Amino acid sequence: VDEVWFPNIDKSVLEWRLVGFHTYIKTNPEIDKTHLDTSLEDYILKYRAPYDEMQGRAHTTDAHPIKALHFTNDFTDQLRPTGDQSGVRLFKLIGILIVLLAWVNFINLSSARSVKRAKEIGIRKSLGAIKKQLVTQFLIEALLINLFALMVAIGVVLLVIPKFHQLIGFRAFDYFLDFAPFWLYYLGLFLLGALLSGVYPALVLTNFNPIKVLRGNFATSSQGVWLRRSLMFVQFALILVMLSGILSVRSQIKFMMGHDIGMNTNQTLVLDAPPQFQRSPDYSNKIEAFKGEILNNPSIKEVTKSNVVPGRRNPIFQTISRTDRPSNESILLYRCFVDYDYSSFYDLEIIAGRGFDKDLLGDGNVILINEEAMRQYGFDSPKDAIGKKLAYPTGQQPRIIGVVKDFNLMGPKFAVDPLAMELDTASFSPYINIRLDAQHMAQTVNYLERTYTDFFPSSSFSSFFLDQNFQEVYEADQRFNQVLEFFAVIAIFISCLGIFGLSSFLINQKMKEVSIRKVLGANISEIIRVLTREYIRLVLLSTLIAVPVAFLLINNWLDTFLVRISFNPLFLVLPVAGLLLIILFTIGNKTRKAAIVNPARTLKDE
Repeated sequence: VDEVWFPNIDKSVLEWRLVGFHTYIKTNPEIDKTHLDTSLEDYILKYRAPYDEMQGRAHTTDAHPIKALHFTNDFTDQLRPTGDQSGVRLFKLIGILIVLLAWVNFINLSSARSVKRAKEIGIRKSLGAIKKQLVTQFLIEALLINLFALMVAIGVVLLVIPKFHQLIGFRAFDYFLDFAPFWLYYLGLFLLGALLSGVYPALVLTNFNPIKVLRGNFATSSQGVWLRRSLMFVQFALILVMLSGILSVRSQIKFMMGHDIGMNTNQTLVLDAPPQFQRSPDYSNKIEAFKGEILNNPSIKEVTKSNVVPGRRNPIFQTISRTDRPSNESILLYRCFVDYDYSSFYDLEIIAGRGFDKDLLGDGNVILINEEAMRQYGFDSPKDAIGKKLAYPTGQQPRIIGVVKDFNLMGPKFAVDPLAMELDTASFSPYINIRLDAQHMAQTVNYLERTYTDFFPSSSFSSFFLDQNFQEVYEADQRFNQVLEFFAVIAIFISCLGIFGLSSFLINQKMKEVSIRKVLGANISEIIRVLTREYIRLVLLSTLIAVPVAFLLINNWLDTFLVRISFNPLFLVLPVAGLLLIILFTIGNKTRKAAIVNPARTLKDE
């Protein structure tokens, strides 16, 4: 490769000028990062100083630990797409919200049930029980309930975790290998939950006035009502924000997968060309003969070679300047080595100039650039770039013959890089792109494998479809959406349980009110309206908080994408409508049963 691309450069010099490689250094754990960066800069400067001076720039070094790579997306040209730290933070937040929803439900139900335990507390107080004893009792009760929930949760987790690993596509961690840290956090969460969910009900129950309670006056008291309403209000707001987030994530991922990247990748099969060490001296003639042979098959429409394909990062880039500008105005230009018909194969739009032409002998030292390269080089227009030359570090000065409309090799998640397309005269390209007929796909692939083996018997046949390649690019986003939906379903289920339990208890308390209304002539629809209007009012009030919060969070998340959807009001309207339906379904049936009870059964003791 060095002899073909850089024939006039000494290899020892070339090794210090090529930047398309990743360097790994094993250091002592105690080393200071600043000292390491300074030492590396001094060492590299010794060998790169002439080149950097010629380029009009200074070399800088920024060492970073390998463990920081996965969640850091501002390091240039990573080997593969990095992880999303914001997604991890989001799931942590959702986990905390789910636990909070469970605690809210527990506090709501405990404070609501306090009416039934009021007489118990009144009698115990009148017999001499002090507040400390009662608080201790109710905290122990809360602790036992949380302990039971913990045991059930552990069992559920052990059953579900294999499926969860299957959902996210990798093994997150092993509960037994990571036993100590995991259970330490889990124990802390358990104690915190027992304390938070038990303190308020304990204080409410122990503050009852024994005289009022034993007289039966407490049942009409409003103590704790505002807390329950506030907690329900918060719960509804959380659900609305979560549902809005799910709709936006789904829409953004669907938009990205269907976004036009500026290239036609339909029905494209990519073959891995024989590796460099298996290529014979007449490889260039062989690869051209192979292309001609497979084009005789009616199921194969087009064939072209390239060093990059859509969905895979281009590893070749250099700092290159214009010949009519100072060398310190160079930009980092990605180099794409292609065949004559690469642009027509992928339906790339040439907006100025022309493409490569086999019949023109002078096309051996010409290039096409994309719009992004044109902008970064400071050309006034695509036409202004035509005929200009670039100064390569090798001494070459290729002439620009065309400007191609921007296309995105890596999809809309990534920025369009400044790119130059050059003819692969040495047949170095590792990929053979083949456009197939939609019919007889399996037979055509089998034919390609046989023909490839005949031409290159020492190389194994390896191929992939471009749509599968892009599927890998979006796989992380799809799994992110699936995990988000998984957590959202759990949150909604917990909220429904809480709403159903609390509404059942409160409706049972209002059975006499319902019976009196029926005796006075109220019909079932009016009774259902009276009993559900408080919940509907809470949903509408929570919408006032959830809508701006969801709007800000969704827009901030969408702004992290280079290509994003516009904010859709349905992201907010549909969750509100869905939550109202959930409440009406959850509460409506219980309310209807209460409304059809015979008043004589409820009022027989009055």
